Amino acid sequence: MPRGVLKDAALALALALALALALALALAAGARDDGCRRRRWTVDEAYAAYLKQVQAQRAELGESMVALQGALDHPAGLGSTWRGRVRAALTELAHDLRDHVELTESSGGFYDDIRTKAPRLNHQVESQLVEHAELLAEVERLLDERDEGMPDPDAVAAHREAATRLLGQLVRHRQRGSDLTFEAYAVDLGGSG
Repeated sequence: MPRGVLKDAALALALALALALALALALAAGARDDGCRRRRWTVDEAYAAYLKQVQAQRAELGESMVALQGALDHPAGLGSTWRGRVRAALTELAHDLRDHVELTESSGGFYDDIRTKAPRLNHQVESQLVEHAELLAEVERLLDERDEGMPDPDAVAAHREAATRLLGQLVRHRQRGSDLTFEAYAVDLGGSG
C-alpha cells in the first residue's frame, strides 16, 4: 500500500475512533441533536457499557490492521521471517475481526439497535453483514493459503497483494460503518419538516 494511502487510512481510523467516542458519549448522555429538534433517547447503563465495548473492540481491530500493514511492509525477501510476521498479524486480525462480528451482530446489539431505531438504514446494515461474511472468508483463505505454503516468489507476491487488498476492504468497511453510525444516531434523514 503506498504511503499516501496508508496515511489516509490512519487518518480515517483516527477520525472513526473519534466519531465512535463522541457517539458513545452522546448515547451515554441520552441526547440526540439532529439540527432541527432535540430528542431524548434513553440509553441504559448496560447498553452504554456495550457501546464502550464496541468502541474498544473497534480500536483493537484497527491496531491489528496496522500490525498487518507493518508486517507486509517488511521485505518479502526475508523469507520465513516475513512469512512468520504476516502469519502472526493475520492470525491476530482474524481473531479481532471475529470478535467484531460477534459483538456487532449479537442479539440486541449494535445492528439490532440500528434496525429498531432507524429502520430506514436496514439496507446498509444488511450490506455490513454481507461484508462481514466476505471479510471473514478472505482472512480464512489467506491463513489457509499461508498454511499450505507459498512455493515461489510469485505466490508470495500474490499473497502480499491479496492481504493488502484485504486491508483496503477493511478500511472501506469501517468507513461505511462510521457513516452508518452517524446516520443512525446523529442525523434524521427521513420525513419532512
